[in-house]
Parts: sequence; C-alpha cells; structure tokens
Amino acid sequence: MTSNFEGLSCSAMEAMATGLPIIVPNVGDMKEIAQNEITGYLIDDINNADAYAEKIIRLLRDDKLRERCAQNATELIKTYHSTSSAGDKWRNIFTKLGY
Repeated sequence: MTSNFEGLSCSAMEAMATGLPIIVPNVGDMKEIAQNEITGYLIDDINNADAYAEKIIRLLRDDKLRERCAQNATELIKTYHSTSSAGDKWRNIFTKLGY
C-alpha cells in the first residue's frame, strides 16, 4: 500500500486478517498495526519505491520471516480489531454506564 495520507487502513487490516504481512507507509495511524519485522514493514521514506521493493523482496526471500509476520499480523487483528474484541469493548462501556 502506498499512500501519502491514511488513517487506519481497512484494506491493510483485511490483508492481515487473511494472513498477509503488510508493507505500508508511516502515515496516519498505520504504526498501530505495522511493526517492522513483526507484522510486516512500516516505510518511512514513503515516496521511495525502492524502499517498498526492498521490503517486498526481503519477505519473498525469507520464508521464516514472512510466516512469522503473517502469523503475528493475524493474531494482532484477532486480538485488537476483530468483531469479538469490538463487542467486548462495547460491553465494557455499557457496563460502566450501568446498562
């Protein structure tokens, strides 16, 4: 994903949920989901196509890294951004409000 402006990208989170590591620009809230060599890569030089290509090649060449990032990405989405975790957050809010 290349973008100069982004919030928290639904398409990046959908990719992670399906088991794909992500390579995204360091803009907006992307650092909440992209962690270098943990869930994929966060690119600081967002206009440098070579920076993206380098990370793509690294993931293609390193099976263990790619698999680890994919597993971590899926787990992060399940833990913090799934419908189940959202339901738990809403339940806690309503409980605190006395409902």
